[in-house]
Amino acid sequence: MEAPYWKQKWESGDIGFHLDRPHPQLVRHFSDVEPGVVMVPLCGKSNDLIWLIHQGHRVVGIELSRVACESFFAENSIAYNIREEGAFTVFEGERVTIWCGDFFSAPDAAWTGCTALYDRAAMIALPEDMRRSYTTEVIQRWRASPGAPMLLIAVEYPAPEPMGPPFSVTESEIANLYGQAFEIRQVNRARDPILSDRAPKFSGIEVIEKAYRLKKI
Repeated sequence: MEAPYWKQKWESGDIGFHLDRPHPQLVRHFSDVEPGVVMVPLCGKSNDLIWLIHQGHRVVGIELSRVACESFFAENSIAYNIREEGAFTVFEGERVTIWCGDFFSAPDAAWTGCTALYDRAAMIALPEDMRRSYTTEVIQRWRASPGAPMLLIAVEYPAPEPMGPPFSVTESEIANLYGQAFEIRQVNRARDPILSDRAPKFSGIEVIEKAYRLKKI
């Protein structure tokens, strides 16, 4: 989706995708990751960032909306400094830095030192053509050593045409986009009750959430 779409979502408060708790699959499948620097693309104001910090990680997020960035620090009472770096506004607090701007324009400095990646809301937020560009960007920018982990959470649902966001991202698509750079293992499959039961546009459609552990080859 284009930038104005997501900025309007945050400015209007239409953020049903935001969870008021850490994602259960993050807690279940990332607890064994050694403390390091975790990149979180399209991070919003996610409570997942706080959970990662409490696990001893330093967190680097990339987020388009300034509203989301400011809300994250305000709602979690985290002091921060702001600096401008190129087209980005950088929010920097203790153990967390959020680069505010277009993910596809983020400088190498945003990725420097990252040892793990967590994607709960990035890949499924993008239509098919942008997903290919997104995964290409991840592979090119993330220069972590072999074995570095990624946790990817995606949803699948039957539909004759794209209904997202969130978009349906199949196992075969993930394998096609990431398979040359990562070993991929599905670690969880479960019905998504929030989308299946509460989201009007998915009425009558069963949405399946899948979690994947990826290891850089």
